[in-house]
Amino acid sequence: MRGNTASLAARSAGVNDTASVPAGPQLNVGAAAGGFTIESWIKPARAGQQALVEWNNRAGTAGVHFWLGQDPPLGRGAGCLYANLVDVNNGSHRMSSVGGLVSTGAWHHVALTYSKSNGLTTLYVNGASVAQQILGSFTPQTGPGFDLLFGHRIAGGVQFPYKGAMDEVSIYARPLAAPEIQALVRAGSSGKCDAGFPAQIVAGPRSQIVVRGSTVVFSVAASGTAPLSYQWLFNDAPIEGANGSSLTLNGVPLSQGGRYSVEVSNPLGRVTSEPAILVVNPPAATVRVINANGAGGAEVSVPVELVANGNENALGFSLNFNASVLGFVGASLGVGAPPGAALLVNTNESAAGRIGLVVGLGADEVFPEGTQQVARVTFLVAPVLNQTDVPVSFGDRPTLRQLVEVRAHVLPASFVAGTVSIANSQFEGDVASRPDGDRSVATVDWVQMGRFVARLDTLSSPSEFQRADCAPRATKGNGLLTASDWVQAGRYAVGLDPLTVQGGPTEPDAGGGGGGFAAASISGRQLSLVNSLIVQGQTNVVPVTLECQGDENAASFSVVFDPAKLVFVSAAPGAGAVGGLLNLNSGEAAQGRLGVALAAPPGRMFAAGMREVLQLRFAALVSAPATTALEFSNAPVPREVSDVAANPLPSEYTAGTVTVTPPPGPPLRITRRDNSLFITWSSSAAGFELEAAEGTLGTAWSLVPGVFEIGEQKLAIVTLGGRERYFRLRKP
Repeated sequence: MRGNTASLAARSAGVNDTASVPAGPQLNVGAAAGGFTIESWIKPARAGQQALVEWNNRAGTAGVHFWLGQDPPLGRGAGCLYANLVDVNNGSHRMSSVGGLVSTGAWHHVALTYSKSNGLTTLYVNGASVAQQILGSFTPQTGPGFDLLFGHRIAGGVQFPYKGAMDEVSIYARPLAAPEIQALVRAGSSGKCDAGFPAQIVAGPRSQIVVRGSTVVFSVAASGTAPLSYQWLFNDAPIEGANGSSLTLNGVPLSQGGRYSVEVSNPLGRVTSEPAILVVNPPAATVRVINANGAGGAEVSVPVELVANGNENALGFSLNFNASVLGFVGASLGVGAPPGAALLVNTNESAAGRIGLVVGLGADEVFPEGTQQVARVTFLVAPVLNQTDVPVSFGDRPTLRQLVEVRAHVLPASFVAGTVSIANSQFEGDVASRPDGDRSVATVDWVQMGRFVARLDTLSSPSEFQRADCAPRATKGNGLLTASDWVQAGRYAVGLDPLTVQGGPTEPDAGGGGGGFAAASISGRQLSLVNSLIVQGQTNVVPVTLECQGDENAASFSVVFDPAKLVFVSAAPGAGAVGGLLNLNSGEAAQGRLGVALAAPPGRMFAAGMREVLQLRFAALVSAPATTALEFSNAPVPREVSDVAANPLPSEYTAGTVTVTPPPGPPLRITRRDNSLFITWSSSAAGFELEAAEGTLGTAWSLVPGVFEIGEQKLAIVTLGGRERYFRLRKP
């Protein structure tokens, strides 16, 4: 074995003269990258089928078989060459020459070559190709585990022995080219072991037509005595560093089109391949929508790019989009549009989700080669409940898709759609469940908003405040939590207003307080604490009234009182607010402060006129007579009256007074006879004294003397004078 070649010389009588080589890695030429060759000089002593060289699995059913004189149906009679290549999947690949090519008693050169790259298999006799077939790409069974047999087969014993002479049997781990086979024949008796082979081109590079930007690979199959050297040429000039059996060109530009050849050399010779022609065509230009990210309630700009070849003058197209999610706002030239470019926009069908655009240049101007942004289209994104991808695709209505060059010829172009990815939205008024909401506004949010307005719950984050402060709707809040926010949440909950994406202030207004409590000199709307009496030791109701104009839906306010004189007992909707919802914050009642949020159902209004909207019940802590004030305030709940559309209404806020009176005594009965008054009362009312006052009520009271007890009654007789007199019973 020398290099990748094995040689053998032998003469066989055809009886027991055989030779074999045990299986080994160096004989497994079927696994070689290029293929293999078997070639030899033979001088057969008889006709008929005879084994020349084969790898055999000792059963005769697998391997590579190179035979002489195979009979039909496997061959074509005496004097023919036959080959059978069995692949690793046990597929059989057979071929043979015509008969009569190899005669007895004379020397002939025979060869079998197989190329793994293209499956070409060839039989040679005396340097001439006598049979050729493309068998496909596979791996012939030449090992491991297959002995190499010369002049016989083993299948239960020696079979098909060769009778005659063999000389210089050689095996190569590559396919020899036809010139190499012919050189062996010409060498004749001078032998081949030390002659060597000059470099030869077995398969040269092939011409290709590609699109600009492609990857191109040229390769060459060469033979000859190693070492082989390679030099690739472009238009007959050497390419620096291109010294392998293949040449790879990445991202080829138009300028790399031309002739490519390769020079192969070794110490015995030099040969240059026929040139392969590389044609580089420009690709179809690409117009593409660039993907964009948007948020509900905000604008998003979608770029349109042109990947140009440098000969385009104008382009037109239509964009299709989901108009229920994306509302067209406008279009403008892109940042990469050349100076002087013009933009035409057709918005006639924008409500249906279609717009048309044309971007054009001057008569002899072109877009430069490469990628450039030619237009930007702006949309307003609608609120979405879940993360959504909205396609923006190309169409032909109202504007046809076309790319045009300066001579007014339509160019091939590819139009690639894009996507606007929209994150799920958070909405104004979405305050339940806490703290992040659930991306919807329903009854539970209206209830929770009422608790926020009444300060029964405390907001936990800037985001939660931003969603709760939802009125006025036009500004997404005003930094205050008042009755209008409660009303607006109710409107969202029942679908009176479409949902609005979260926005507006993220913290309370630094000024504090509520809105809508300016003097109502024109409207006449007035929220009042009605003056009331509380009997010492008892409880009584203090009404809160609203002078309604017929458009009021809710009110929020605080009531302050003197906790040393009054104690808060309870509250309830008044007769004018039946069916409404009352949220009462009494957490600071011990400090003399109450928070109130009161609302009619969403969409309904309090009837016009003076309406009792709330009843506050207090008990007196002081002895009669005493007075104390009740006043409106903005803490803990700001003052505001809201209409049914969540707009603050100007209103007056009128304070009231509570008068503490003594408990009533037993009833007095007065009878007049002439100029005397007979005053009687029950004797069971022990401890009471009769007092009188002259003149207007409120002057000093004095004790009436001369009271008698007669049976179950007490009696006092008083002489009338010329002045007005008042009488009362009082416990001292």
